[in-house]
Order: sequence, then structure tokens, then C-alpha cells
Amino acid sequence: MQPATRLDPLETERRIKDLAATSRDAAYELIMRLYLPGLTRHATKVVQDDEEATDLAVDTIVCAMKEPRLLDPGFRIKAWLYRVVFNHALNVLRDRKRRTQVLEQYGSVLAPPGPTDAEQRHADGELAYALNRLLRRLNPEHETILRLRYHEELSYGEIANRLDVPIGTVMSRLSRARAKLLELANAEELPNASPIG
Repeated sequence: MQPATRLDPLETERRIKDLAATSRDAAYELIMRLYLPGLTRHATKVVQDDEEATDLAVDTIVCAMKEPRLLDPGFRIKAWLYRVVFNHALNVLRDRKRRTQVLEQYGSVLAPPGPTDAEQRHADGELAYALNRLLRRLNPEHETILRLRYHEELSYGEIANRLDVPIGTVMSRLSRARAKLLELANAEELPNASPIG
């Protein structure tokens, strides 16, 4: 039995760039397969949360596909991915720290008076109706994956098993579905989940 041969890192970069020149989707899948596990581990060391780290890693790969320098001969994809996911993870930590400090210092002052139960139920109902309307406007693949993740609260692995697809496919579909839902939500004014005042 022969040992598995590893591709030279420069050869891997060249393959990705060649693929990206003809099919960004195929390059995206290759980058997901090659780098997602390592990027997730890298981000997990910083944020200490596996799912948040996975989201950061997927978002970083999505950013890479939009990076104008992706096809430049001197652009190092792997180094860029690791640097960006690390910076995103640090930003998450900074945001957590800032949010905690603000809440500790000003929480009682900033907290608006809470709505009555009837007002909250009404607001929640309006938001749920608006979100369901937006979900129905998505293609069936995006609607299904968002409902499995956020309505049924399934993990990435559970979704992969349910849909009989690799976990990397689940993550890429979720990322695209979130982006599309956000695009639709930005085009419409959604009711607030909890009215202020």
C-alpha cells in the first residue's frame, strides 16, 4: 500500500486559481474541502465555540471568492484565509468584550421599558409572519436549509444526515441562504422583534 501523496502547496494554489478562472463554484467547493477543517480549528482556538468558528470559517471562504486578487499569481490563498479568519475571530472577541462592558456599566440605563405580554406576542407574531413570507420567497433549497437550522435547531451534522450531503455543502448552502435572506430582508422593512418605548 502506497502512502498518500500530498500536493505541493504552490500546486494546490495554482489548481484553485485555474479552477476559479473557469468556475468560482467549483473553486469554492475545493477550498471548502481543503481548508474548512483547518480554518475552523484555527478560529475555535480564538472564539472557543465550534459553531461560531465554523460560521467564521465559511464566511471567510465566501469572502475569498469575492477577493479581487484571488487570481493574481502572487496571491497566497491559504495564508490570506488563515489571516482573515483569525482577524474575524478577534473581532468577535472584541465585540463580546465591548458588549459585556457596556451592559455591565449601562445596562439598567439602556434597557428600554419592556413591552406588555400582549404587545410582545403581537410583535413576535408580526416578525414571524414577515420572516415566513421572506423564507417562502427563497428557492426551496435555501428555505429548507434555513428552516432545518433555525426552526428545527439541527446541528450542521444533523442537517447533513437529513439531506444526505457532506457537511461542507451544508455550510456553504447555509451561508448562501443567509446572504439571500438578508438581501430580501434589507429590501423590506421588517417589524421589530421587541418594540421600544
